[in-house]
Amino acid sequence: MVIKTKRVPISVAGLKKDPKSPDIRARFAGLCLEEGNEEKAWYYIQKTKEPGECKPLGRSFEKSRGLKLQRTPSIRQYCMVSRADFFVTSLLPQGVVLAVALYYNDPVTWELVPAVFIGLAAIHWMANLTDEYFDFMKGIDQKTDEGFKHPLAEGTLSPGSVKMLLCLSFCVVIACSIPVFLVRGWLVVLFIAAGISGGFFYTAPPLNFKYRGLGEAGIMLFMGPLLGVGGYLALTGRISLPAGLLLFPSGLIIAAVVNSNNIRDLRQDSRAGIRTVPAMIGVFKSSVLVAAALALSFLIIIFMVMADLLPLSALLVLGLVPMAVSNLRTLFRLDPQNMPWIDKRLAKLDISFHGILLIILLVATWR
Repeated sequence: MVIKTKRVPISVAGLKKDPKSPDIRARFAGLCLEEGNEEKAWYYIQKTKEPGECKPLGRSFEKSRGLKLQRTPSIRQYCMVSRADFFVTSLLPQGVVLAVALYYNDPVTWELVPAVFIGLAAIHWMANLTDEYFDFMKGIDQKTDEGFKHPLAEGTLSPGSVKMLLCLSFCVVIACSIPVFLVRGWLVVLFIAAGISGGFFYTAPPLNFKYRGLGEAGIMLFMGPLLGVGGYLALTGRISLPAGLLLFPSGLIIAAVVNSNNIRDLRQDSRAGIRTVPAMIGVFKSSVLVAAALALSFLIIIFMVMADLLPLSALLVLGLVPMAVSNLRTLFRLDPQNMPWIDKRLAKLDISFHGILLIILLVATWR
């Protein structure tokens, strides 16, 4: 069930303070619930020393919402809601962009490298938090969802704490963008703004790309050519079409990850009235799109080698074809044993793909 927060003022003077007594906090939480301000109630419940001190409030609240009360969220839960294990899927392609600059002997402004990589990770962080928050508020993520744990749905994190993390991620993006802007000028700001808006409005209103069946196309664009061209511009001050073309497979594979995730979550999305690509065209056609995206990713590498844009050794990425075929077999068969992990399996393919390219480009540069 979705927690709908209401900003209703509560006519208790003590609520403006932070009482130390667990009993008072529990009573304040009860007043918050009566007024409809459930997010504020969560604040006071989590502040109590023991869940039992909220009786009968704690148990009734937990039972009515299907939530597990926890006093202090752990770092693991913050990492889980941030999907920190997926950050490498954006940082590694940016490393490939840096390797391309070295391979083509373009001058790299090394002082900007930390700001570029940290800022990119922050944009990815913001996009993940936004997706978690709005999926929960729309009732898509549930405590019983198989294959992925949702701290918001499980009640181990409150919506307010996720919004605080979201604000923090935005501040990190702005802080990292300032030195890049001062060195590169206004053109790079357009790429940064595109990345921020694409990540935030992926699920946030009023655009809601994901809920309109445009999520995969947006991710393919933002995580592919825009990331390649914009990242190359930030690092070198130049526009590079080969960098944009080389990161097109990144956008395709990440779009395939999202599409496979939407296939897995089709039941939950349909329950919440969300129209993703699998809901619009069906599971089989969506699986065909995933297969086409993976095939095109390998074909782009072959084309770039034939056009002498990459060294011949780049063809080593074709060794990942069996891994891609295995994932497609799981997707087309809807294998119940492996389907819950299909997004992480495809993410491993993306990491391996760009990891091999990164090593190949670095070796070719220093030979």
